Amino acid sequence: MSKELTIKYCKCGCGGVIEWKSHYKNRGFAKYIRGHNPITISLRNKIQEAFEHRKLYQPLLKCYKCKKKITVGSKSGLCKSCSTKLRPKKWRLKLSKAQKRVKKKKRWFCISCNKEISYRAKRCNKCSGIKKRVSHYCPDCGVKIHYQSKRCRKCARVKNWEDVKYRSLILKRRKKSFYEDRISNLIRDNSLNFKFVGNGEIWFGHRNPDFINTNGKKKLIEVYGSFQKKRNYGSIEKYENNRTKHYKKYGFKVMFLNEKQILNKDWKSKCLEVISN
Repeated sequence: MSKELTIKYCKCGCGGVIEWKSHYKNRGFAKYIRGHNPITISLRNKIQEAFEHRKLYQPLLKCYKCKKKITVGSKSGLCKSCSTKLRPKKWRLKLSKAQKRVKKKKRWFCISCNKEISYRAKRCNKCSGIKKRVSHYCPDCGVKIHYQSKRCRKCARVKNWEDVKYRSLILKRRKKSFYEDRISNLIRDNSLNFKFVGNGEIWFGHRNPDFINTNGKKKLIEVYGSFQKKRNYGSIEKYENNRTKHYKKYGFKVMFLNEKQILNKDWKSKCLEVISN
């Protein structure tokens, strides 16, 4: 069919041409343009009027059994809950297996003692050998502990640190820090009489210095980062006073080197001044 032969006008009398479309080959040509058919317009207006009337003047009914208010009227005069009860069992909705599982509360029992358990398991805590979480206090500092150990973690480290074998094992594994490595290179280049002992080689009580004098003079060097010492001791002054008092008992003088001195542009000259004094 050619498009020229199939030109048709709307029957409502508006004089509009109906556009040709491919599905007209099978179904036939349309008589009206969309929205120009008078029958569809009248039906649409009737439906709209009925809907508006129902919305404004909807009667409030009551169920004759439970006397609840019903907004939508029904032939039986019952609400939804009452009408489902009166229906035969065949008409009622069948629950799926998943819906039945939700309704039924499962119960678990121990295999050995047959006691009821609130959680899903084969055995209860007593039969399985799991100990309950018991809180106790540290004998050294008196802090409350919720895990299974005699002391708290802080006191346990101090107690372990008192053992000489434990200290030597840990410090032998320890590598030189960036600051210690830089000062050891400076000592080697300037041929100074100092040796690195920070790997646990020499001990003064419970403390191990970083460098010691090999010429017979009682001198020590301590290298540290200010951030860590502030966190542990509160301030750098407390840390330095604590170390000087401890090494003074053994007749040694301590020289301190901070990261600000080591990372400075003229770090070599500043570090040599401290070591020579």
